[in-house]
Amino acid sequence: MRIKPVTDSHAGPAALAAFDRARRRYGWVPNTVRVMARGSAAAELYLTAGEVNSGGTLSAVERELVAVLVAARNGCTYCRTAHALAAAALGVGPDGIAGAGTATSTDERTAVVLTFAATVLAQAGRLSDADVARARDEGLDDAAMLDIVAVIAENVLGNLVNNLAATTLDPMLQRAARGLPDAGSEAGEARPPIS
Repeated sequence: MRIKPVTDSHAGPAALAAFDRARRRYGWVPNTVRVMARGSAAAELYLTAGEVNSGGTLSAVERELVAVLVAARNGCTYCRTAHALAAAALGVGPDGIAGAGTATSTDERTAVVLTFAATVLAQAGRLSDADVARARDEGLDDAAMLDIVAVIAENVLGNLVNNLAATTLDPMLQRAARGLPDAGSEAGEARPPIS
């Protein structure tokens, strides 16, 4: 890794607070949070965004699949693997996980959410009036559109940090990821963005 994770024994008060939040949220402290703890506020920003986004209009499954899409577009193997595992734990099958990387789904609502997220990413948020009207016609109201953008922002932070740091996939994630569809290759290896 280019930026080393902070260990518990070398963590200052802010890092320890972030680790406590991560343990409450995930049950453990992932390498991504440990790397973010090297910054002044990255870990706090990331964890806060996740907590706030969990109260939005998107379901947990939709948030995880948007995260898979964002990670695929940004070439972040760490996040793609972690969020594919989270989606699988929520009951998403292999086809649903693989489809998220290309913004496809057999579930109508999920397909709309992923298509909108992919459009936002591809156009850096500069959607046409027709794009917004189409999203509304497909059932996304303004709150859902803005919540999708917020989930994208949360995940772009994670992707950029992990790509910068070349964050190594945690051993438990490596073990759990065996057999996941297109979840990522070797630990820490970046995959090219999907176009």
